[in-house]
Amino acid sequence: MIKDKIQMTNLFSQITAEPWIIAVILVVFIIYARIAKKSAKFPHIPLGLFILYLLIVLLGLLLASYNLSDWMTWTGLAGTIVLYCAIARLIFYFFVDVWLARRLKFGLPKITRDVALVIVFAVIAIVLLHTKGGVNLASLLTTSAVLTMVVGLALQDTLGNLFSGLALQTEKLFQIGEWISFREHVGQVVGMTWKSTLVKTLENEIVYIPNNVISKEIVKNYSRPEPSHVAYLEIGIEYGAAPNKVREVILDVLAEHPKVLKVPSPQVRLISFGDHSITYQIRFWNDDFGGEKLLKSELNDMIWYAFRRSGIQIPFPIRDVRFHHIEAAEGKRVKENLRSEILTTLKNIPVLAALPPDDVGLLASRVAMETYGNGEAIVHQGEEGSSMYIIHSGGCDIFLEDDGRRHVATLKDGDFFGEMSLLTGERRTATVVAKGDAEVFVIDKCAFSDILKAHPAFSETLGQALVKRQAELAAKQGKKEEPSPSATSQIVSKIKSFFGIG
Repeated sequence: MIKDKIQMTNLFSQITAEPWIIAVILVVFIIYARIAKKSAKFPHIPLGLFILYLLIVLLGLLLASYNLSDWMTWTGLAGTIVLYCAIARLIFYFFVDVWLARRLKFGLPKITRDVALVIVFAVIAIVLLHTKGGVNLASLLTTSAVLTMVVGLALQDTLGNLFSGLALQTEKLFQIGEWISFREHVGQVVGMTWKSTLVKTLENEIVYIPNNVISKEIVKNYSRPEPSHVAYLEIGIEYGAAPNKVREVILDVLAEHPKVLKVPSPQVRLISFGDHSITYQIRFWNDDFGGEKLLKSELNDMIWYAFRRSGIQIPFPIRDVRFHHIEAAEGKRVKENLRSEILTTLKNIPVLAALPPDDVGLLASRVAMETYGNGEAIVHQGEEGSSMYIIHSGGCDIFLEDDGRRHVATLKDGDFFGEMSLLTGERRTATVVAKGDAEVFVIDKCAFSDILKAHPAFSETLGQALVKRQAELAAKQGKKEEPSPSATSQIVSKIKSFFGIG
């Protein structure tokens, strides 16, 4: 008989005479479970079944005090089943939720874990009911066939979602963490339950898609076969800009951005001739689908500044140009004001202070102004250069990149850099990055060449000014370097060699 087979044997059989010990352990388990739920510092160990087991033990002790043997029999069987299930759940936690989750990037989906646990619990219950309870499972299943059919019909949709979810896991069409599109929804798979697949959209919204629906539809997976994928931008450029120049400028921008993959190589294609512009398609690869919109925005910013520096225009859809003479007059006035500002700026640069007024005016007419956006690198440490920059507005940060990137100074309006590269052709000694929108005047070798060739003796003055400038920069960095005649002669020699002065 069942009564003869079932005993109140359990993990706490040695302490059943002391129910207060069981009560203390129960309270400790409950407190720990609540703390672990609210704090990430404590591991979320599954104690629910152990708590249920302790409650059943206390219930059995209470029934024993009233000598309710029949109830004690079934309580003992229930406690045994719960205890075995609790131990199995704890083993499952350490093996699957901890060890296996560390080996996999996102761990097992919830539906897979739940199905596995249900199967384990069912096997434990069946075995214990048969071995310890003497329950005839064959007769039980036969008599419950009608009930099973009724429950199956009632749970038709739920079971459909369950088996569809299992099919999705078996075929592995997508996994947690991958980016997919389904109908009008685009997002990242963040979970799979018995009923639904959870997709977190780019708008940070959770979409619950029934498993039996998503398993029947076309799903695009952006994370396969590899996380890298191609992205597109389209832009309209004026007809006066040569296609090769446009490609060169855009490809330089793409090469500058760290999130644009270098392999496969980006491409710029001319795809159509419109009423007001030539349309180019920019094709590039990246491996962060979730950040693609932000990446495109950053590239658009960089392209705008690069076009402005290169004199490439993005045209307005203008059809009426009857007032072009007014615009031309305004443009001339703006250029004159800019030239006046350049003249004033050049006169305040120590390296150029000794230039004759006429030569300063000639140099001012050849100076270009370029605009850089926040975070754009104006020059890179170690690259070749032959130009000097004077900050007209905004600011620039200077970084040394010998052992990582180290910030050493911030420049403001009127400051300048790159004079050694302009006059001697030396490689850049630091990386200079725009801080906010920065407008800079650019003096290149071509603009300076005629002046030096007309006044060869001026190279001596420039050499002295450069040596003094180097000493000032060294002093700012805490170094003491006194200008020497030999240093001056070396720099003068480099200037003459660079500009071909005999």
